[in-house]
Amino acid sequence: DLTPSSVAHIWYDFHAECKGGRWDRLNHLLEEVTPTLNKHGYFCAVPKSRHCGYGASWELVSLQDGIVRTNCMDCLDRTNVVQSMFGRHILYRQLHQRVGLSKVTKRDRLGHGTMSPSLGRRERTLPLECTVGYKQRPLALPWSEGEAAHRLLWADNADAIS
Repeated sequence: DLTPSSVAHIWYDFHAECKGGRWDRLNHLLEEVTPTLNKHGYFCAVPKSRHCGYGASWELVSLQDGIVRTNCMDCLDRTNVVQSMFGRHILYRQLHQRVGLSKVTKRDRLGHGTMSPSLGRRERTLPLECTVGYKQRPLALPWSEGEAAHRLLWADNADAIS
């Protein structure tokens, strides 16, 4: 059920904040929105067997419980920059958690939202330098090939739908 309290409005003046090429100031917006992104979770289904072709059985691991709508009054490019930042954050979480690939016990899997870090024991799923790298620079994936792939995929998708 949607209630007035379930919809949040976050004002961010992209033009003023990032004036003069200060893209690093987007960190402030990401820090503010991260709790909401984490609460929303993401959709994840994993194959029940190694064969994941047509007709394969899949296990639903988590659901996405919300959306983030971004609107820039005068520039679609700025809207796209912000959405790609949010997408990058979720992609990093997916790769970091690697649900279905990591050693997670059955009781760790929730029916919706995100994995509960308080249940069960989990091993680190990304190398430590990637985890530290992303915490230090959350506006880019911590490995250059991943960041380049994310940018190309994002641009190709934008071209395809426009």
